[in-house]
Amino acid sequence: MNMTTMCKAGAAALVLSSGALTAPAAAQSAGGDVEMERIVIAMPNGKRIIRYVPRTTRTGGSNNGGSSTDTPPGVRPPGDDGDDTGGDLWSPPDVPDDLARQVAQWLSLYRDGNMQADVNGDGVLNPDDYTALLAMLNGNGSRPGDNGGNNSTGGNDDGGGGDDGGDDDDNNNDGGGGDDDDNSNTIDGWTELAPSADSRVIYVSSSEGDDNNDGLSPESPVRSLSRGLNKLRSGKPDWLLFKRGDTFTGSFGRFEFSGQSEDEPLVIGAYGQGPRPKIYTGNTPAFNLAGNDTRKHIAITSLHFEPGSGHPSGGIRIVTGTVEDILIEDCYLKEYSVNILVQGERSDTMQDIRIRRNILLDAMGTTHSQAIYASHIEGLLIEGNIIDRNGWDHRVGRSDATIFAHNCYIQRSVFGLVFKDNVVMRASSHGLQARMGGIVENNVFYQNPMAIMFGNEGVKDNEYAVEGRIKHNVILEGVDINPSLPRGDGIVLQHTARVDVTDNILSKNLNAPSSAYAISIDGPDTAPVENALIANNVVHDWDLPFRVHDYNAVSATFKDNVLYHSDDDKPLIKHRRRQTVGNVDYEGNHYLRAGDDEWFQLGSTELDLGEWRNDHAQYARQLDGSFVDGQRTLDTYARSIGLGGASELITEMRALRKGDWDSRLTPDAIGAYFREGFTVTGVTN
Repeated sequence: MNMTTMCKAGAAALVLSSGALTAPAAAQSAGGDVEMERIVIAMPNGKRIIRYVPRTTRTGGSNNGGSSTDTPPGVRPPGDDGDDTGGDLWSPPDVPDDLARQVAQWLSLYRDGNMQADVNGDGVLNPDDYTALLAMLNGNGSRPGDNGGNNSTGGNDDGGGGDDGGDDDDNNNDGGGGDDDDNSNTIDGWTELAPSADSRVIYVSSSEGDDNNDGLSPESPVRSLSRGLNKLRSGKPDWLLFKRGDTFTGSFGRFEFSGQSEDEPLVIGAYGQGPRPKIYTGNTPAFNLAGNDTRKHIAITSLHFEPGSGHPSGGIRIVTGTVEDILIEDCYLKEYSVNILVQGERSDTMQDIRIRRNILLDAMGTTHSQAIYASHIEGLLIEGNIIDRNGWDHRVGRSDATIFAHNCYIQRSVFGLVFKDNVVMRASSHGLQARMGGIVENNVFYQNPMAIMFGNEGVKDNEYAVEGRIKHNVILEGVDINPSLPRGDGIVLQHTARVDVTDNILSKNLNAPSSAYAISIDGPDTAPVENALIANNVVHDWDLPFRVHDYNAVSATFKDNVLYHSDDDKPLIKHRRRQTVGNVDYEGNHYLRAGDDEWFQLGSTELDLGEWRNDHAQYARQLDGSFVDGQRTLDTYARSIGLGGASELITEMRALRKGDWDSRLTPDAIGAYFREGFTVTGVTN
């Protein structure tokens, strides 16, 4: 089967793709195979809808969504009166920016007369298809066969072989042999996986298995990890599944297997009901993809890994060789020196690594421990994970926390980072170092000494000015690394060619006394920050809301932000070098501090709001309104959903798994709570 994969890490999240394939049996005619189109539609909520439709017959042009101008008779774009004098006679009405790409791709198909654009399934291309497309993309409509809702949890399409990405528990991971858990708390967004006709599905159970069994059904599982591993075939879409609730010892060792293709990966996963299978790996990594082998098309899903003893160098360790198309999803990794280590080489860059909805906890054992360390990768997606308390030993407090240990360290050699929908808590030092920039969006950061560092120092030959965006994040309660290493910073920018920092909420640093910065343009002169847009952010009770550290602020716009502080002893904006104030355009910001004077500091000069307006920001405004509820914390959020406080909330987060994934514990729900609380009401001057 030859299908077009729709998503790559770092690519646009909304795409429409198609590929030629033989029709599923249900769609084949008595006269032979029918050539079909596989259509993959990425929904705004992360769900994928897959459909198969007959490939359209065209006259003198492309029939697969290409750029042919030979539109079949009778098929016209909405509003086209048939005049072929040239030019686009119709374009869609305004739609949200994040849907524009999807709509543009649909319009290209529509103008080509491609029946893939027949969204409402009535066999005719007309303006009603555009209305149906918008309804579907916004979750308000359905395609034929959707059984009334393409956003329903766990719903399957009727298109003859495609899942919609919303399966419950492991019904797409059990090879047909396992029952589903109760899906009352599940949400959409799991990666589609299903065995193909030539998959060998191998079952392993420590409680029911026997290594003399063939392992080819849940009724005849083998017993040991090693016996199951021996039955895998490299280059095939085989599945090795471990029984939920069972416990195993051993590891996968140096893993030399690959799957067959992007659409037919090799899958290591789970079957049955209950908690993830637990694998104690001892003083060795769980998976070790090392050496010069080629490893491609592998999915590691729904497994629980712990060393049990010692702190091996990596839980899932991917370090050398040709590595491409690796998915790590719904796994639990705890107490490795680095829970997930993906480290390519300059001569052998890895591609398309996806780390999704895992629980990554308590990495320890060295001064450089991390939940995730990544280098030399093209296309890295880190999405929907719970990442907590990595880089220090919680049993002795933060005394052993260091500047070198982090939750996520993404090196300057990683291109195409997408870091979204994660909960990132209680790191030794950084919640996220994004040395090469990228997309950092819709995450929750809690009690990290430095939540986000974006960019690099500009002191090495391979360091570039970076681009990307930091958007829609909630950053809470900055802390110190340890008593002798004060930090507590929110967002630190250095060495950017272009970066947008927009729509973030930063509330409270806990360390006192403190010189913690909520948003800082930082770094040496070798790391200039250019084309930085810092807009529509709310900074609440952070000691120093905005700072420009040195001479590296080349060009920045700081607009429409709200800076509030109840402390009357710290400035709201500080330029360490007075000369840099002209490099930042201040537009339309709202300010409020408890004291009436000296809200701004330029070098050693302090200014009140009037002086700031006269000299540097004509439209600066005092915030005379108030927040809906400026006292919101992670603790109050936990209590709002019936939990005892932040500690209990974190315990619940650390227990999330497929089949028991509570949407209340995700950044969407937490972010909505804080955005409501930090909405400004009242009048501003």
